[in-house]
Amino acid sequence: MATAVIVGITALICVIDVTRFHLASAAAGRPAPWLTAFALNAPSWILLGALAPLALFLSRRAPLGRGNWSRALAVHVVGAFVFAILHIAGMAVFLSAQRGDWATMPIFLNKFSTSLAINMLTYAAIVGAVHALRFYREAQTRVRVPGQTYQVTATIAGTMDRFQWALNSDPPLPNIDVLSLLLSDTAPSRIAATNTNSTSALSTKVW
Repeated sequence: MATAVIVGITALICVIDVTRFHLASAAAGRPAPWLTAFALNAPSWILLGALAPLALFLSRRAPLGRGNWSRALAVHVVGAFVFAILHIAGMAVFLSAQRGDWATMPIFLNKFSTSLAINMLTYAAIVGAVHALRFYREAQTRVRVPGQTYQVTATIAGTMDRFQWALNSDPPLPNIDVLSLLLSDTAPSRIAATNTNSTSALSTKVW
C-alpha cells in the first residue's frame, strides 16, 4: 500500500510540474509543446518513483523508534546519500544518452550535484510518510490503574475490504482484559475479583 501511495504522489507531482512548465512557457511567449514539457521535466520524477522502493525498503528494515533510533538514523543517513547519488547519476546518464554524447556526463554530474541536499530531503520525506502511515495504523495509549500502568497497542493491517485488527498490552493481557482497561480503566485483578464476587453471591442466593 505504501508503495502505491508514494508512486501515486510522485506521478501526481510529475503531472503538475509538466503542466506548470507548459503554462509558464506559454505565458512567457515561448509555448513549449506538451511532449517537450514532458521530456524536460518528467524523467526526474520518473527516476524518483523508481528509487522510491529503496526508501520504502529501508523504512521497513530500520524503523525509527525509541529503542533503536541511533542505528536507524545512521541507516537512513547512508540511505539518503545513496538515494541522492543514484538520482544524480541516473539523470546524468539519461541526459547524456538522450543527446548521444557521453562526454557531457561529467557536465551533467556537476550540474545535478547541487541538488544533493534536495534529493536527501526527498528521501527523508518518503521515510517520514511511511512512518506516519505506520503510526496511523498503530495507535498507542497508556492506561493507568492502581498499582500498574499498561501500554495498549491497537494494530490494524490489510486492505479496506479485508483488514485484521489486534489488541496488545505491556504487560501482556488477554483481549477481554485489554478492552476492559480501555472502556472502564478497571484493573484485570479487579475484573477477576468482581467476577468472583458475583459468582459467589449468585451461588449463595441459589443455595
